[in-house]
Amino acid sequence: MVTYPGFNQLLNQTMQLKDHLKQKHKLIIVNSERLSTGFGIKGHKIWLDNGQIAAVKSNLSQRSPNLLIEAQMLESLKEAGWPVPDVWAVDDHCLVMQWLKNDNSQLSQSAEFKTGQNLAKLHQKTAPKFGFANTTPIGPISQPNQETSSWLEFFKQKRLMHMAVTAYEKEVLPAHIFERLQAFCENLENYLEEPEKPSLIHGDIWGGNVMVHQGQLTGFIDPAIYYADKEIELAFTQMFSTFGHDFFKGYQAITPLEPAFFKERIDIYNLYPTLVHVHLFGNSYVPPIDLTLNKFGY
Repeated sequence: MVTYPGFNQLLNQTMQLKDHLKQKHKLIIVNSERLSTGFGIKGHKIWLDNGQIAAVKSNLSQRSPNLLIEAQMLESLKEAGWPVPDVWAVDDHCLVMQWLKNDNSQLSQSAEFKTGQNLAKLHQKTAPKFGFANTTPIGPISQPNQETSSWLEFFKQKRLMHMAVTAYEKEVLPAHIFERLQAFCENLENYLEEPEKPSLIHGDIWGGNVMVHQGQLTGFIDPAIYYADKEIELAFTQMFSTFGHDFFKGYQAITPLEPAFFKERIDIYNLYPTLVHVHLFGNSYVPPIDLTLNKFGY
């Protein structure tokens, strides 16, 4: 029998997952395959004895409270009518979800238009304050969500400066960039206004979290929800060109956007996810921050 490096470890992990799901949740796995995941989480596609197919995220070696939070976030989005997988089982070691078909195809024009409409409807779900009832993760990073009535204060302190400080302390954000960003934040009210209401956002919409099969949307995964200015979500869809013109046509058929969003605010709001990427992947993401700060004179 030919094996490859790590085969026995992989086999052992699969057996541990089978035992865990059987004992904890009465789920019987009849087949499984590994999925590409990161940040200490294992991923599997599993076939159950009842014929259902599921996606499993797990960390059997230690407790992962973020899996419980992710289940809560998925339920919140499901209640708001946003297409996400059903949660079938969860504990602090694993999360079992409905399998969403994905062939990495591009959304058709009509599907992209409809996705824009659906996101506009999600953003109509509002709350009295910005933030969320508890901390939510974006990837492996915790997002502080202490609720506040001021979006500018929330975005400044709980997003930009929070992530800038963590990246600076990790020594991946240079001191001169940190100081310029701090100066920009002190004048944030010159560039942003308080939105009318806090909107529920998915929080991490990029191509890897958009499931598409034969040109049709099957759903979204890996949320990082909180109540925010809806424009921060829309801006991030452009950071990696997740959606195009038809998406915005669909969105604006329900909720029109000001020209200043496209001219200025996209760049401002994408400072936050860029800082997240600096924290996760290093200083190769610093130049876009430098460009944006230059654009606004900092």
